Amino acid sequence: MLFKFKKVDSPLCYFCGKELETLEHLLFCCPRVHAFWDEVTVMLNSQGITFKSLDVKNIVFCFCFLFFDAPNHDNDRILLNYIVLESKYFIYRTKLNKTPLSFKSLFERIKNTFQTERNL
Repeated sequence: MLFKFKKVDSPLCYFCGKELETLEHLLFCCPRVHAFWDEVTVMLNSQGITFKSLDVKNIVFCFCFLFFDAPNHDNDRILLNYIVLESKYFIYRTKLNKTPLSFKSLFERIKNTFQTERNL
């Protein structure tokens, strides 16, 4: 999109530089972004939040309500929706700011947001 508006010089993905930067590629299919989602999945699994899968449809359209088999996972569903939305925004901001995509940075952002909201 930014290439069409002449805001960037190339239509190629900012992160990998190999593929056209479509919405699907930017948010999921890029190898660097896909590795980022793998880190998010590992972190969630380590916290006992398990779900069916993170695939391109679930990420792009945020179908997180489909991730869980049982209806008693409302808190996990809400948390996962928040993390997916925050992660997508983080990927976008990382691209705009031309900073490295880092799970550690995302985790710090979520932690700071949580602390701020907790203090309110």
